[in-house]
Amino acid sequence: MVQMRLDNETLKIISIPDRDSGKTQIWSVQAVSEVFQEISLSMKEGVIIFDISIENLQRALKTHKNSFLDEVMIRLRRIEGEVYLCIHYLQEHDSGEEREILQEIPIILRSPSIELQDVVEPEYPPTDLYVLLPETPNSLMRTCDRYRQLDENLIIKANSKGNLIISVESEFVKVVTTWEGLSNPELSLSQNPDTVDQNEEKISIAEVMIKCKDWWYLLQMTEIASKIIIGIVDERALVAYCYMSPTLESDMGVATYYINSISK
Repeated sequence: MVQMRLDNETLKIISIPDRDSGKTQIWSVQAVSEVFQEISLSMKEGVIIFDISIENLQRALKTHKNSFLDEVMIRLRRIEGEVYLCIHYLQEHDSGEEREILQEIPIILRSPSIELQDVVEPEYPPTDLYVLLPETPNSLMRTCDRYRQLDENLIIKANSKGNLIISVESEFVKVVTTWEGLSNPELSLSQNPDTVDQNEEKISIAEVMIKCKDWWYLLQMTEIASKIIIGIVDERALVAYCYMSPTLESDMGVATYYINSISK
């Protein structure tokens, strides 16, 4: 289940795992102008908030890949007391015939005036270290694919010299892969309120243990993100910032992954 929050300026997409489940949370903020050509909100609060099944949304978007036009009309509609996200577009068959497609996805409409206690962005201690992942992620993908066959968990380490070390350690095997010469960027306070002051002394190395599948899902973002910066809270969490734009100066167009560390 994900929650969408839409106003005239921004579209926020937030994953909603069960409380205390330890599952990855994702917070994405996109500029409306980058997603929609036109938008009209009739809600008096000027914002629409609703929960939607990610599986249903994915199926609808995959179907749209075969559509005749790039334009898609999306609107909320109430049918017999239930609220649906309606997706309308044209589809062309091999025979050349065009057919109108209307998909109706059930949603749970939320009131903007009610604070949702279950939807809270994770809070961690200040991040110990940031590393900019390689812009060519093929080696990361191959390593993760190989490690998934060895163990379900992997260890990610980074240091202030631009080294990224990913390893699998079990009773029967230990494999280590190192990337060197990566940059250690400093994020602005607007991008991450927990960023440590540049004058504070940093630890030389930080590490986390996470599930291979969580790392694999994060690496899928390399297909659409121009840059990915991972922040490591030593033995607590990995926080990844996936930037859709080529610069790091805007808070828009960023998807943030929060992955809890596994206790050794």
